Amino acid sequence: MGSNSALATVMIDHGYTTGAVPNIPVITSFGVIGKTFRSGPTTSTILLITDPSSRVAVVSQKSRVHGILTGSNKNSPQLEMLFVSQNTTLMNEETLITSGLDDVFPKGIPVAKVTSITETELSPFQLIEATPIADIANIEEVILLKKDIDLSLEAINFEKSLE
Repeated sequence: MGSNSALATVMIDHGYTTGAVPNIPVITSFGVIGKTFRSGPTTSTILLITDPSSRVAVVSQKSRVHGILTGSNKNSPQLEMLFVSQNTTLMNEETLITSGLDDVFPKGIPVAKVTSITETELSPFQLIEATPIADIANIEEVILLKKDIDLSLEAINFEKSLE
């Protein structure tokens, strides 16, 4: 409810009883579509990358330009890449992949393709629009990427045994 509500969401039939807790990356075979936003016992709400409140840390695949990908405020599946300086070179049709810097999405998963790059005199940043690689309007199956907590616990126990 209100101006901070999630607009672009889908519901899936997995909840926290099956490991679908908030902030789990959700992908398709093509690329990122979002992350779990809310979880109930048997269902979860997925915040899609097209939502204006969504944020994904990305890097361009060829020129290695970093930025934040967010849903646009337009009622379309367009995305905007934020915080790319005017003196940075980025190419149209370049693929944007997850950078792993947001601690949600692992590094290297395709997210979007750059569709337009506009320089502006009003801002030190370029206006960059992109289109999601995954067909978000026709989602049938998704994959939830669950973090392996057991590995970090084993690392902690291993370090204690060295002391």
